[in-house]
Amino acid sequence: MPIPSRRVPLGTRLPWFSVTDLQERPLDTSTLQVGRPTLVAFLCNHSPYVQHIERHLGPVVSQLHTSAAVTVVGISPNDVTAYPTDDLAMMRAQAKRAGFAFPYCLDATQQAAKAFGATCTPEFFLYDIDWRLVYHGQYDGSRPGNDLPVTGDDLLSAIAATCEDDVVSAEQRGSFGCSVKWRPGNEPSYVFALS
Repeated sequence: MPIPSRRVPLGTRLPWFSVTDLQERPLDTSTLQVGRPTLVAFLCNHSPYVQHIERHLGPVVSQLHTSAAVTVVGISPNDVTAYPTDDLAMMRAQAKRAGFAFPYCLDATQQAAKAFGATCTPEFFLYDIDWRLVYHGQYDGSRPGNDLPVTGDDLLSAIAATCEDDVVSAEQRGSFGCSVKWRPGNEPSYVFALS
């Protein structure tokens, strides 16, 4: 079911999290590059909203990551027991298909999704060099079926401003996509406030 992201206050500090990359190695907050903007993108394989942008997102965001302009981490938060199309094997296929050259990780415990306050895929959290949230919004206004081109303008403008140490506009449109698929009984309380 598609839902909007919830508002997370700008200035919120990057939370501690621990996930597993596609090679099944741990990645956590302590392994991130200090002194560089950090983008955390909640993604998944099965969401048509992610599929709609992934072939644009992959090369554009990967270039920012490989050029060392921004540290990028993609996280798939869904319950893979109920949604096996979001398991590690399918994530590997997605990363290849979409050209993800940044760490793409599984949040098997869903602890990371809860720590960030994620509600949907795709959902983007951009932090400045001090790891304070400066952007929490959509990739762009394109959605499956609305005929708007995929440009990434909203997120990429925020990244450009952050990299140039400019102020990111506080007028941000939230993400919209498939709800995070929580394990039964693992839903955070903030999800119920959205219904």
